[in-house]
Amino acid sequence: MAIFGSAIAGPNSAQGTTFYVDWALGNNSYDGLSSVVTNGDGPMRNISNAIAATSDGDTIVVASGYYAESTWDTGTKSLSLNPQGQVTVCDTDLCGSDSIGDGILDWWRQKYFGSPNSTNSMSCASCDPDGDGISNLQEYQLGTDPTDINSPFANNPPGNLFFYDNLGRLAVEVGTNGTDAAFYNYDAVGNITSIQRQTVGQINLFEFSPLTGSGNTTITLRGTGFSTILTNNTVLFGSITAQVVSATFTQIKVLVPTNAVTSLISVSTPLGVSTNSQSFTAAISVQIFPNSVTMLGTFAQQFMATVYGTNTQSVTWTLNGWIPAGSNTAWGLITTNGLYSITPGSPPPTGIVTVNAQSTISSNPLTAGAATITIGGVSGPIYSPTVSDQPGVPDVLGPIYSPSVSVCSTPCPPLPP
Repeated sequence: MAIFGSAIAGPNSAQGTTFYVDWALGNNSYDGLSSVVTNGDGPMRNISNAIAATSDGDTIVVASGYYAESTWDTGTKSLSLNPQGQVTVCDTDLCGSDSIGDGILDWWRQKYFGSPNSTNSMSCASCDPDGDGISNLQEYQLGTDPTDINSPFANNPPGNLFFYDNLGRLAVEVGTNGTDAAFYNYDAVGNITSIQRQTVGQINLFEFSPLTGSGNTTITLRGTGFSTILTNNTVLFGSITAQVVSATFTQIKVLVPTNAVTSLISVSTPLGVSTNSQSFTAAISVQIFPNSVTMLGTFAQQFMATVYGTNTQSVTWTLNGWIPAGSNTAWGLITTNGLYSITPGSPPPTGIVTVNAQSTISSNPLTAGAATITIGGVSGPIYSPTVSDQPGVPDVLGPIYSPSVSVCSTPCPPLPP
């Protein structure tokens, strides 16, 4: 049975600690609790865990939401639980069950239509009791009120919605009905050249910023019709899915995929799909694997480079940022395919050598990848992948049966398997 606006109270001490929880996961960003699970919105903890962390006399402040009765079990503790706004306390089954099997959980029907496990012409998944063009299932997925025609805009300030471009200029104005919009166009020096009025759909991606970035850069998307439930928003950079870290009806924040390329951005929600006409420019960057190596004896190391922001994976290899591939120097040799080696018999001085890879389509040195090789001094046999100077063994100019053979001036130990 659902209980609205209820509280379970106990004695409260003036010295008690106040804990804050929010919805099913809870938001404890104010209480300093440790060992929390984090997501894009900050530390989160559910009510049962918050209760477990409290002591007698503490207070738990609960935001409006829907909670299973089991999470309100205070056990032997004397606590105050103070709901704020409308709180639904229900059986665990009611909170988590979908008795109808149409994608809407029972607690939601209980709240808005008074019956958790039956439907009628008002409460069915495809019904639209407030006539706003959004079905009950979509209202449930969006987290909006199916009985209020203006609920999709409930999280926004009263009046029109305003969206600004990356130069801070008004770009789009959406009326209070959510469908009438004005688009502002500017010339090269920032003068308004025209205002286009048109009707927009239920989901719109109007603007995003910044316009460029590399992998894991946070991008903010602005529009209408986004879902407040993170998993109901799918954001694509071209055909590559981005991670959504926060969402409101008018704003989504995502992390640029590490393998994103310059492409259009699209947002898909239960209300539909919208693609922005402005391309996102993926910044080119190079990462080298491994990015750090310590060499004690072995003198060959294969490095691999991955170029982000483009489909072109070709790179130019150098040592220490200026020695080109193919140059045999005191610091060793890097080949055009990223194989570093020390000249047999001439190990470099102890220290650090840098291996660099620069994308062939970017001359910006800030986009280059780097890996470090720490030379710890070379003693004993040095293994070569291609030649042999072992006494009594003829020189071999190509790979031999073993991946490495010894190069030594005295009789060598047994070859590695």
